This record gives sequence, structure tokens and C-alpha cells, in this order.
Amino acid sequence: EEDLAMIAAQQYYIEYSSELSVERLFNLLPSYIPDYCLATSDKALDRWGQLVVQAYKKSYYLKEKIAALRVKEDVVGYAKFKWPLLFSRFYEAYRNSGKNSGKFCETYRNSSKFYDGFRNAGKFCEAFRNSGKLYEAYVDFGKFYECYSNSGPNLPKNDVIIAVNWTGVYVVDDQEQVLLELSFPEITTVSSQKTNKVFSQTFTLSTVRGEEFTFQSPNAEDIRDLVVYFLEGLKKRSKFVIALQDYKAPGEGSSFLTFQKGDLIVLEDDSTGETVMNSGWCVGRCERTGERGDFPAETVYVLPACSKPPTDILALFSLEGAEHGRKLYPQQVNGTDTREKPHSLAEYALDHFRPPPKRTMSKALTLTSARRGTPEELWRHGREPLKQPLLKKLLTKEELAEEACFAFNAMLKYMGDLPTKRPRVGNEYTDQIFDGPLKHEILRDEIYCQIMKQLTDNRNRLSEERGWELMWLATGLFACSQNLLKEVTLFLRTRRHPISQDSLQRLQKTLRNGQRKYPPHQVEVEAIQHKTTQIFHKVYFPDDTDEAFEVDSSTRAKDFCQNISQRLNLRSSEGFSLFVKIADKVISVPEGDFFFDFVRHLTDWIKKARPSRDGSSLQFTYQVFFMKKLWTNTVPGKDRNADLIFHFHQELPKLLRGYHKCTKEEASRLAALVYRVRFGESKQELQAIPQMLRELVPADLIKIQNATDWKRSIVAAYNQDAGMSPEDAKITFLKIIYRWPTFGSAFFEVKQTTEPNYPEMLLIAINKHGVSLIHPQTKVDCPHSLAIRAKRIFSDHNDLLQYNKKLQHAFMNRGYPKALVCSQIDRAQNSGPTTSTETNIIPQVTTYQPELHKLNNLLKTGFPLLQSSTTTQHIFKEPPKEILVTHPFTRISNWSSGNTYFHMTIGNLVRGSKLLCETSLGYKMDDLLTSYISLMLTNMNKQRGTLRIK
Repeated sequence: EEDLAMIAAQQYYIEYSSELSVERLFNLLPSYIPDYCLATSDKALDRWGQLVVQAYKKSYYLKEKIAALRVKEDVVGYAKFKWPLLFSRFYEAYRNSGKNSGKFCETYRNSSKFYDGFRNAGKFCEAFRNSGKLYEAYVDFGKFYECYSNSGPNLPKNDVIIAVNWTGVYVVDDQEQVLLELSFPEITTVSSQKTNKVFSQTFTLSTVRGEEFTFQSPNAEDIRDLVVYFLEGLKKRSKFVIALQDYKAPGEGSSFLTFQKGDLIVLEDDSTGETVMNSGWCVGRCERTGERGDFPAETVYVLPACSKPPTDILALFSLEGAEHGRKLYPQQVNGTDTREKPHSLAEYALDHFRPPPKRTMSKALTLTSARRGTPEELWRHGREPLKQPLLKKLLTKEELAEEACFAFNAMLKYMGDLPTKRPRVGNEYTDQIFDGPLKHEILRDEIYCQIMKQLTDNRNRLSEERGWELMWLATGLFACSQNLLKEVTLFLRTRRHPISQDSLQRLQKTLRNGQRKYPPHQVEVEAIQHKTTQIFHKVYFPDDTDEAFEVDSSTRAKDFCQNISQRLNLRSSEGFSLFVKIADKVISVPEGDFFFDFVRHLTDWIKKARPSRDGSSLQFTYQVFFMKKLWTNTVPGKDRNADLIFHFHQELPKLLRGYHKCTKEEASRLAALVYRVRFGESKQELQAIPQMLRELVPADLIKIQNATDWKRSIVAAYNQDAGMSPEDAKITFLKIIYRWPTFGSAFFEVKQTTEPNYPEMLLIAINKHGVSLIHPQTKVDCPHSLAIRAKRIFSDHNDLLQYNKKLQHAFMNRGYPKALVCSQIDRAQNSGPTTSTETNIIPQVTTYQPELHKLNNLLKTGFPLLQSSTTTQHIFKEPPKEILVTHPFTRISNWSSGNTYFHMTIGNLVRGSKLLCETSLGYKMDDLLTSYISLMLTNMNKQRGTLRIK
């Protein structure tokens, strides 16, 4: 009565807070108190009213003015522990009589006891239904499912109801008498079997006593999922584990824990059941001995309990209580149903494995040797490092045998079977595992055997998952020999692990496409560690767009390019290439290389070339670009999508940098087209053309006329193309540039030191015609001349610097380009003693004046002379971009490159001429020249083959 009065007072407080109105309370009592309590006498209402008022006045929530939400939570918590059965999900079960009564637990639902009990706990449900606590997840009144019990120990009654709640699984009759109670620590496994007939579906509960209860139900899977949900959730939070076997610490004074089978171990520090299930090692304290230490997770069973289970239940796990045939190991081993026997290397090992070593009793007891004293089987999972390889054929090869043991040691660390202080990050362990077999074919079978060994009867869930990661990586790198292929195929086919079938498909791809050259890239390792067997790689395009494409371990660059071309609806992938940008390098991916092989090789090369100061491993991120590389058959308008996405956006920067020879009229027309691409038919931005000249006009032409004249000519050209779409403007732009001999070129600014007839600074263009040497923009050194004269006269360095600064402003005020003035003055400032030859080279266009104000008059007079002189007029007019010579690919006999140079031989190797260039882009020139010549040779071979057929 006191409990019921307390709940009624709490409900009133929740609804009306601290305002107690006796009249209102008495009116509400019939909705607070069950009917059978009020029907006992005429004065029952007054009596219950007094009980509720007393409970209300002495309540803690009234005195402390507790929030209503907190009171709701207290009501739920009280009811949860007071009436746990009512916080259940119910399932009806019958003895297997072969008949379907079709009743939905009418007796149980109409039971007066059920309703009274429900009202005791249920009339207040409305008040705290929205409390927001997780308790609500446990409450599910009114969900009933028909079940049939067909096996297990006898029960007092045939018609039963199964109730599942937060404390365990109960079997009750229609009078709410509990016939069987199974707490979650007693339940070891739950499984279900699905059949074609709805009412023949079954689920089975197995207990620690060795009992099995099997029921038929159309909702068997729902029951199984609910019980599994509780078991897994409790195990993750549990701090209690039971020893499955004896374990002795290897050596005295170690940090390992020694215990006996059946000992209760309490996990310490931050360890929980989830730690046990997801790691190889745990730390805990044995309750029997009080000792604390580390122990292998494989040797214990996690109890699904948040508090210490009763002693009678713990006794069931001891050696004496284990004589009932109980099974604590999971029903699924290595991801397969135990009824389907997974393939192992047991038979293969008889003929191909070395014999296991003989053990002596003096050796320390380890996990493997503690398993009921069974002899070691090399084909089965183990935690001890190998001292010899598994395969007999490696025993006589000392270096390879050592490599095999080294790889297995790394495998143990990767899977968590061998403790290590180094975290499992990056690809350190995978490199150690796979580097050897990639270099030595004889090691590949050994690695496959080691992985299959560690996946056979591996009861550590985390270790097994990591073992499948290694299998997935291995099948994408190399295949095994034909002798072992059958074993690997059967091993993968007979396992239901999600990765097994994907690994089998990867193995078949590897057999078709060939093996990789390098261990897996970090992207591959991280992908499988995150349970992602599909890797989507972002690819960037010249028009500032990007898309993600799937790429796997066997994807070659050529396949990648074809996939991109198909997605973008390009006519052909010919001439296109993938480029990887890493650090300050942009390098083309050879079409025959595996994509991840190339990226891995490039990453390793960068790391070696740029080691960190503290010796740590630097992480370099990279981006992948897809661009036109070879322009041999490129014709604007032939492939519209290629023009819009690639050709226009790759050619525009070359034009703006001033690499092409371009007239003023062509520059105006092209600038108008570029404007139309950006702004379409909008004329509002035309007024801003003077401010955006660098984005429209080649850099070397901007100064040949003032901004107003550029604006006038660009607007005129723009108006001539009225109505043209931005897409058509791109193609028109390309058609104009296509007429130039430098269309589709890759330009390189180099310094040559071998050919006296060429200027020291050269612009080299590599395109479909060959290698062109172009005279760069040349200016007469007027600022340089005056700066040199000043350097000869001024003895004070500060006076010289001050004069040069004023000199710079004076030239710029007269219209000289700033870049030209600064570079020439700096060159004079940094030059050494002047020789007679150099004096003759410098144009003597002025006479030095020590006073700067006199220089203005000099420039005013000399400016027209400079413009009209044939030796100086190109300072102010369109600079020459004359091609000095073009060497066709057929005349280039040799070339090489390094970090700072590019060398090329033209003509005969003996009598030919050499061009030695200083450049940091030699690797690009080398690759581009190689690619053009390879394409030329391929086309020539095709033509010869066609002629032969004809």
C-alpha cells in the first residue's frame, strides 16, 4: 500500500507540481489507484487519500523541489526493478501438437491478475512515457507472437508464454507463474532456423548447463535478434570474464596473469567486454588469487552481466560444473556455420609442411600449449612466432626462411596476436608481410599458408577480422602457385565471411591481370581496415570539377583512363593521362602501371628524397588529375566534351603566360572569347576590363597599348560574336589557336649552355611536331645599361641602392614594364666586373647623369628614339616569338634528365649535336618526349601492319 500511495503521489507531483489540492487529489484517486483497491469498503477512498497525502508531504521531491523529469525517471526505475516481468516483450508458445490454435494469448491478456498488475505499474505510464530515458526501450506491452516449444527439458505446462526483458528470459503460464527463469549470464547462445513454412521456423536457446530449448514461431528471427541484442550489449559493458582454460604466465616476474579454468576475472583500468572481443590482450584481476596482470583475450569468456553474477551461476563455469557438455565458444567459427565444415590445410600440411617441433616439459606454458595438452598443429591458428617457415621447400634456403619468419612475426603483430608497443597505423606491418613475396615468388605460397593458418579455428574475433584484411590485401597483390591454388580457392569458398567471396574475386583478377610490384598503398590498407572493399578515388579535371571513380588493386592507369572517358562521354581516351600531384611534383602515370603501384612508388621516392629532420616518417597527400597529355590527333570541334572540359582550360593558361606568338588583333579576339566564356551575354563586367587584363590578354602584350585601347578592341570583338554561347566561345577560341604551330604544346623555360647561336634563355615547346626551340621575349637593356654605369661610378653602396630605386620609378613612369626594369637593375646590381666584351653588348643609349632630375629630360628625349630604333623598338612593340628550330621526333636519338637538367641529342649519336639545358622540370620533358615517341612508333607499326594486310 505504501508503494502504491508513493507512486500516486509522484504522479500527482508530476502533473501539478508543488500545489497540493486535497479536493483535486480525491477526484483523481480513481485514476491513480486500481479498482480492486477502492472496492474493498466505502471508506477506501478516504483511506487511500490520506495515504497519498502523507506520502506526498514527506516525499523528497517536494522538499528538494526536484524537477518533474527526474521524478518520472525515478518512477520508471522503481517499476523496472519492482515488476521486471511487465517490462517484457511476450511470445506465446505451445507444445508441438501439429495444430495451430490461432489464439493470440487471449487467456493471458484477459487475466485479471495481468490487468491488476498492469494497473499497479501502468496507470502512471502516461505521466512518464516521454521521460526520454533508455528505460523506455525495455517497455513493450501488447506485442504477442505465437510460438511452439518442440524440444528441451520438460515444463509443468504445455501452454506457456516466453517473456524477454532486461533481466533475462522467462517462461510463464497463463497465471503468471514463472516456470523457468534464465538470466543472461546463463544463456550462452541463441540461434534460429528459417524454413519455407511460416509456423515451422525455430529458435534455440542454449544454457551454460548444457540445456537447449527449441521453439517454433513465425517470429523466430525477431526473438533471436532481441536476445542477441541483450547478450551483445551486456557483453560490451561487462567487467566480468570466466577463464576457459588454464593459463600460466610465461616466466616468473612477468606482467602476465596466471589463472585456472573457471576462475572469475574482473577487468580493470578501462577494459570492458568490448575490449576483450576487439583486442588480443586484456588486463584484469583474478578474484580467487587477487593477482593482477595481462592475459590473452582468447582464453576467457565474457559474461553478459553488468554486475557480478550469483555464486551458483559462477559455479557452473568451474571444472566440476562443466561435465554437462556445455559449449561456450561461438557457434560461428571463422564466419561459417559449424554444420558446414570449413576447408583447412590439414591434409595439405601432411605433404608440404615441415613436421612440428617436439616440445619438452621444461618449456614455459603458453596459450597454445595450454589447450588441453594437444600437440601443436602447424595449419591451425597460433600465437607463437615461427622459428622456421611452414613449407618444407624453404627449409634449405636460409635467407628466404628468415624472411618468411619475419613476415609471420609482422602478421602476429598486425592481427594483435603478439603484443607490441607500436600502434597498427600506416602500412608498416603490411610492408613487412608482403615485400618479401613480391620480390621472391617462392615466398608467395608461404604467405598464403600463414594467413590461412591464422584464420583456421581463430576464436579471437578481432584477430580473425584482421586476418581477413590480410587475405584481402594478399589476393590483390599476387597469386599462389597452381599447387596451392585449389586449397586457397576451397578455403575461400567454404567460408561465409563477407570478405571471403570478395577475396576470391580479387584472386581471379590477379590471375588474369598479373601481380603487383609494390606492397599495398596506405589507401588500400586503410580501406579494408574500415571494412570498405570498394575504393572510390576523387579525380580532378582542368575545368575545376571533380568526380569519384572506383579503383581497385588490379586497376591499371589505362583502365582508369578508359573508365573516366566513358563516364565523361569522350570520343576516345587517346592522348589523355592521369597525373599525380604530390608535394611540388606533378607526374604522369604510365598507362601500363597499376595505379596503386605507381602512387606507392612515387610516395616512397618522395619520402627518400625529403627525409624528415627528426627521422619520423612523413605523410604526403596526393591528388589525381586527368588531363590531355598528347595532342597528336586533337582537332577542335571533333570531340565537344573534350574541348569544353579539357582543351580550352589547358590552353588558356599557356596563352595568358605569353608562350604563343600572337598578334594584337588575335589577342583582342581571344580576350573577347574568354570574356564570353566567363560572363556570357552579360555586359556589366565590360567596364572592368582594364582591371582584369591579366585574365584576358597574354602577359607579354599587356604593355603594348594602354588599358583603354585594350578595352575598346576587346569590346568591339565581343560585339561581333553577339549571341554566341559560352560553350561555342570555347571551341572558337581553340580553333583560332589550332592554326598556330605551338597549339597543344607543353612549354618549358630553360637555360642552355651548349649552343652559341641560341640565346642563353630558351623557351622549349614539345608538341606533335617535335621539339621546338623558341627565342623568348627579348628586351634591350636600357635600365640595365644605366644601372651598370651607376655601379661603375658610385663608390658608396647605399648611394647606389638609393639611385637604383629612383631609377626604377623613373623608367616605370615613362611606361617601361615593372618586371623588365626590376630584373635588369637587379641583374646589373649582381653582376661582376665588366669585361670589354660585355661593354660592347650593352647599348650605349644614354650618357650617365649623376643627378636624377636630369634623367627625366634625358628619357623624354630618348624615348622616341628608342621606339623608332630597330635595335630597341621591340621593347614597346609585340615581342618576337620566333621559332628558331623544330626538331622532329625522328631526328632525336637520345635524351636524359635529372633533378636539375635535361639533355637531348639531335641527329647521329656520333656526329649529332647536343642540347644541354638547366631546368628543374627535366622529368616532365623526359616523360613527354618518351610518350610522344612511343605513340609515334605505335602508329607506325599499325600502319605497317595495315599495309601488310593489304
